[in-house]
Amino acid sequence: TANTTDIYRGSKVGINKPNNTNLTYDLDVTGTVGMTGILYANGDKQWLDTYGVLKANRNTIAQSVIIPQNTNCMTAGPIEINNNYTITISDGASWSIV
Repeated sequence: TANTTDIYRGSKVGINKPNNTNLTYDLDVTGTVGMTGILYANGDKQWLDTYGVLKANRNTIAQSVIIPQNTNCMTAGPIEINNNYTITISDGASWSIV
């Protein structure tokens, strides 16, 4: 239910965006973002401590992913790729499992 302290909007929101047109993301921010608390991505905590020193990730990949050119990425292992999924590493990209 709506109240006087929450903001509800059924469209994209731009913060510090000239004209607020052609927004790329549901929440599109130009500038800095300050946050206190835990950041969640698809329901998973992205870090376990207050300052993001202890980063979390799952140990199973359950979707196909393409790592684009000129992109370096890493995963904390061990890691398992479920059946029928592939990880494609484009030319000039890298994936490290540490």
